[in-house]
Amino acid sequence: MFHDIPKVQVIISIDKQQLEHAVRQIFGEKTDVDHYLAKFIAFEIKLTEGSIDDAELFNLRFREYLNRFEYQQSHKEKSEIEEYQTNFFAGMDMRSRIAIIDKCLLLHDLLTESDERADCLFSCIELFLAVIKYDGVDTNKSRKSFSKKNPFLYEPTKEPSAGLAYMVNKLNDPNCQWNYYYTDSHGRYVSTQGILGDLLTAYTHIIGLQRAVHYKPVKPYHTKLREYTIDFWNLLQTIC
Repeated sequence: MFHDIPKVQVIISIDKQQLEHAVRQIFGEKTDVDHYLAKFIAFEIKLTEGSIDDAELFNLRFREYLNRFEYQQSHKEKSEIEEYQTNFFAGMDMRSRIAIIDKCLLLHDLLTESDERADCLFSCIELFLAVIKYDGVDTNKSRKSFSKKNPFLYEPTKEPSAGLAYMVNKLNDPNCQWNYYYTDSHGRYVSTQGILGDLLTAYTHIIGLQRAVHYKPVKPYHTKLREYTIDFWNLLQTIC
């Protein structure tokens, strides 16, 4: 429409992966997409807002939310927390990632009365719960058929996101230092060693397993973790 009009530059904002997929759908899988798009697009600028590939950019974009937290638990390594904070969003489009963190900021402020910073563990729990809701995990089905190999159950047509798949792989890693979920003649147990144990603990609360599971070791902050997890999850269900 605007081709060859003097002093007019056309800016196209688009998901390039989706565009490439569309071109191949129309012209065939063997199409040289870059050569085809070069007919219409002179140069590209990659938008990185909310990117998880650059820790500095990630922290800058979500500074308002991340500043609500600080590192308090000595056994929770900063690198471990940052690992989960970013891996929850693996494979997720940028718009959804930004929306999830903005929701977490809103709910955190509604549930927190003072300006005192919370433990960073709680930011991981908030993001984890928000990703579970985003992914459409069926919590009722998960409660009835919970297992370490497949803790996050979906409708048959859905697949787990890369973020939750990352957690499942961690749970089932044979080289892992701890067995995070196991059973014996006395019942079911969640090992709360490491941040993954605390995330699994939070998950058992929202799917209704907390009275059927033993937590080892029980830590002083677990009561607050349980209450906050349930409050955050219930409030999360009230927003889109």
